[in-house]
Amino acid sequence: GRALGRKDSKSHVVEFTDFFCEHCQAAHDVTKEVVLKRYVPASGLRFESHPVAFLDDDSLRAAHAALCAQEQHKYWEMRDLLFQVQLDPLKADEASAGHNDTGMDGGGGGAADNNTDPDRPADAIDGNSDIAGGESKVEADPKSKQGGKDEKSNKKKKKKNVSKSIFNAALLRRLAHLSGIDTRAFSHCFYSKRYVDEVHRISRLARELGVVGTPHFLINNEHIEGTISEEEFTKRLGKLLAH
Repeated sequence: GRALGRKDSKSHVVEFTDFFCEHCQAAHDVTKEVVLKRYVPASGLRFESHPVAFLDDDSLRAAHAALCAQEQHKYWEMRDLLFQVQLDPLKADEASAGHNDTGMDGGGGGAADNNTDPDRPADAIDGNSDIAGGESKVEADPKSKQGGKDEKSNKKKKKKNVSKSIFNAALLRRLAHLSGIDTRAFSHCFYSKRYVDEVHRISRLARELGVVGTPHFLINNEHIEGTISEEEFTKRLGKLLAH
């Protein structure tokens, strides 16, 4: 499942995250070191992870892929790999352009696009999903900024870069293979769009709970939006578990 730690624990951390959010990548490094490696094994802290699709069709594809991996009991392995993907600076910057600087240490979070229907069509799964489109790498190759070219050429290149999917089917199949799951079963799940409705349900639930940007944490129902430092997380969890 998407939860680790004791089911009967009185101490809970709930994470709402978007795999297409750079701030979520930074938060992942902290939660992995502080929560998953330290507090969950030692204290019985309960940690839940819920992927949302707030930012882009890439968000939907990545979250859906994570739930397909969960079907084979590999959610956490897939989650870790998805957060290692290097986001295209051009596309990621546009997606995160309106992020809220409300992190505990001045960090921000990827803001939900209020102009985007939370029930994004399932057809978004198919976008830029040519499996025969070349060898995939864990680091999606970002296009470097072009210099010495005419302005029109630069605009065309930028437009092309922004429209290209990062979490395409080829990359997601590669990550599925690296996570150790059956890639044939994964592909069947992915193309069947089996968990698209579940991703939308999680995204709606997050908004109903007041989540407007990612990453967002609930520490025993206390809302924390944006990135949080390792020191601050350690301090908050230590205080929580002391009660």
